Amino acid sequence: MLVAVSFAVTLPILVNGIPIGYDLPHHYQCAMTFCDSIRNGDLYPSWSLNRNLGFGGMEARLYPPISHYTLALAYLLLGDWHLACWLVLLFFSFVGGYGVYLWAREYMPSGQAVFAGCIFIVLPYHLTQFYNTFFYAEFVGTSILPFSFVYVSRVCKRGDIKDVLGLAISFAILVLTHLPLTVMVSICLTAYGLVLLRRGEYFSQITKLAIGAFLGLAASSFFWIKVLLERDLLAKTLIYSDPWLDYRLHFLLTPIQTYQDGMPMDVYSSATYFYDWMFLYTVLMVVATAVPFLILKRKQFVRLKGVWAVFLLCAFLAIPFSRVLWDRVGLLQEVQFPWRWLALISATASVVAASHIGMIAGWFRTTKRPFALIISGFILAMIAFSVGQVIRQAPFVATIDVPGYMEKLEADKGFTFWWTIWMRKPIFEKKDKVIAEGRNIDIEEWAATQKAFRISNGDSQYARVRLFYHPNWKATVNDVPAETSPDENGALLVSLPADEVEVKVFFQEPIQVLIGRWVSLGAWILFLALWIGSKWNLRLPINYRLN
Repeated sequence: MLVAVSFAVTLPILVNGIPIGYDLPHHYQCAMTFCDSIRNGDLYPSWSLNRNLGFGGMEARLYPPISHYTLALAYLLLGDWHLACWLVLLFFSFVGGYGVYLWAREYMPSGQAVFAGCIFIVLPYHLTQFYNTFFYAEFVGTSILPFSFVYVSRVCKRGDIKDVLGLAISFAILVLTHLPLTVMVSICLTAYGLVLLRRGEYFSQITKLAIGAFLGLAASSFFWIKVLLERDLLAKTLIYSDPWLDYRLHFLLTPIQTYQDGMPMDVYSSATYFYDWMFLYTVLMVVATAVPFLILKRKQFVRLKGVWAVFLLCAFLAIPFSRVLWDRVGLLQEVQFPWRWLALISATASVVAASHIGMIAGWFRTTKRPFALIISGFILAMIAFSVGQVIRQAPFVATIDVPGYMEKLEADKGFTFWWTIWMRKPIFEKKDKVIAEGRNIDIEEWAATQKAFRISNGDSQYARVRLFYHPNWKATVNDVPAETSPDENGALLVSLPADEVEVKVFFQEPIQVLIGRWVSLGAWILFLALWIGSKWNLRLPINYRLN
């Protein structure tokens, strides 16, 4: 059933082409960077070769890799961006539904859990992530996040080593998929875990949860160490402002917002009303399917208290009443958009809505049939909104136009948010690979992280290289280390003597990143060893400590 529903919601992509959204250029350019890197034998690129008209960029370094890596592998397998897009979206639609199924299965029978997974797949926000905005990485992260809740549930119930291992792996994958969602899920997992703790076992359960989170961070350290080291090198909105990225514009329940401090009054420009409708239909579904039973079956509500806690917390953080927290807690501002909490609202709403669906189905054969029809009407209204307003209204790059669109996109400029702090727009006025006034240039090598060229003698003291300046770019002149610096527009400059020289420019990772790689490798080897041990029922020392 989950496969069928996933196929149904992604079928328009197979027929019509790739859905167009605000983030589409960014995600496909990142995927193209991974394609080029994999073809050249570099499994994880430090820098892009063609992006930003050949100047490269930091996106592959500081954006989590899993979503782009998956899309790149699909393209390398199929040789067609359109089919690769459809296959990856189909796959992660199913993954998300299956994750919610497993989460719901912790609380209800299999049939109801399948319903929860299917509802999650068709909820409007989850669909709009790729049909209208093409927030592709967020869509992938939303599909992955239920697994962390599954394993927190299991750790709190059983505490087996395989549950701690599952939490570590699922959390690591989330970190490597989408950072704002990682922040959100971390907050919610803390609340969820605290609600589920069993009296008398607090210390043991908290220890196991902490170990799972720590191992997840260790397994993903090869990535997030770079983010910590280099996040201040990103331009973000410091150089070229973008009012749309102001979190104060994006709370749900738009009519009750107060726009002040010079913020724009035209809320339609932020499309927040569209998110309001998605929030409304999701909440109405929860109210219709769950609230009538809170009085009749209080035990079921208590069993779902962790899910309800996350749902209510996310709903609060998405509306203007929580702004006092957003203004004072910098961690929340890393989420960027309050309506982004709809990702977790959708996951929890699916579980809550399915918790009594068996009883509702039974009402069709009793005198309560009218109530069952009303509740079913709310669910069908949500589905109708998803189909009519999300899928049918989506714009597409027609299948026949996809190759040309992607060819143009590959070397195009990326978002200014991802430029370096030294970069200015006039940098693109000079497109030569190397410029040294009055001196001849002979290019010998031009790869993503390796450049080599010869420069004749002359008076020019610097060579301007077609690269965004980054402190990790190093240079040698006749095998002697040379000084590098940014020019007035952020291009890389290499200092030169007057003689004829051979220049080599290369990207050198700092020692912290190299340590992170080894830590991550060790963590994944540990995961493999523990998994093999659990399969063979080996009683490992850590098993004794955890239990």
